[in-house]
Parts: sequence; structure tokens; C-alpha cells
Amino acid sequence: MLNILPFLHFFVFLLYCSLIIFILWKDFKSLVNRVCAAFLACFALCSYGLIILHNPNTLEETAILFNNLASIGWISFASLFLWFCLILKEEKKILKSKIFYLVIFFMPLLLIYKKCTGHLTADFIKLSWGWARIWSNSIWAYLFYFYCLSFIMLALYLIYIFARKSKKQLKKKQDF
Repeated sequence: MLNILPFLHFFVFLLYCSLIIFILWKDFKSLVNRVCAAFLACFALCSYGLIILHNPNTLEETAILFNNLASIGWISFASLFLWFCLILKEEKKILKSKIFYLVIFFMPLLLIYKKCTGHLTADFIKLSWGWARIWSNSIWAYLFYFYCLSFIMLALYLIYIFARKSKKQLKKKQDF
């Protein structure tokens, strides 16, 4: 039986890479474009890792290696999304704070380290469509859930408030 998942992930990976190139080609010097490209690169990395992870012919060691590579994307996308939303909302006071960058980059780096050392996922199981990860029942997995949910909810809230308060119709359409 043909497994279509690796082909779909490859297509999505190419699509994200094309979007990254297009965004950077439009205006490389713009901070919002560079952060948006980094945000999309998280999804591209995740899709790249899933190409191998969802292949039933992949060895377990290779699946673990590519899952660790993909974890850079699926762990750090929430921080980059929040950063992107703050730039879009033009929150200059927060963006100038060094503590803000420490907060949004420390947590993903810590979680990536914990993922690579085996504290976030406990094991891998081979299924008919490839490999699936089994989440550990540790504080690190719950911290990852809290980190993702809180950063994404905060970013969505900022976008919602910005769209409600914006007087310009073009800015409202940009956010929704």
C-alpha cells in the first residue's frame, strides 16, 4: 500500500520554502518580513522532519533524529508567532526590552534541549503509516503545552485587540 503522507509533507515543505523566498524577496530589510520568514521556517522544518517520520520504511534511529530536527520547528513556532504579532501591532516599548527576548527565546531553547535529551517524548512506536511519538508524562511535556497555549493565545488576543482598535480599514483587513 502506498503511503501518501511523506509526499504531502514534501509538498507542504516546498510550499513553505516558496513562501519564505517570496517574503524575503519582497523586502528583506523589513523586520516583520524576516520574522514572518522565520515563523514559516518553523513549519518548513516540521514538515521536513515529518517526511521521514511518516515513512514506514524508516529506521527508528533515523526517525528519532529527524523528530529532533523537526522539534526545532514545532517547539519554537509559538515564540516567533508572538514576536511577529508584536511587530505587526507595533509594540515598540516591548520590542526594545531585552527581557522580552530572553523570555521568548529561553523557553524554546530549554524545551528543544529537553526534547533532544528525551524528557519531552518518551518513546516511538511504529505504525502502518510510519513512526509516532509517545509523549512523556513529565513536567516538561506539560510545560510545553502551557508554553504553546499561552504564547499563541496571547498573540491571538493582541491581534484581536489591535483589529478592534484600528481606525484604518486597511489595517483591519491585514489582521483578519
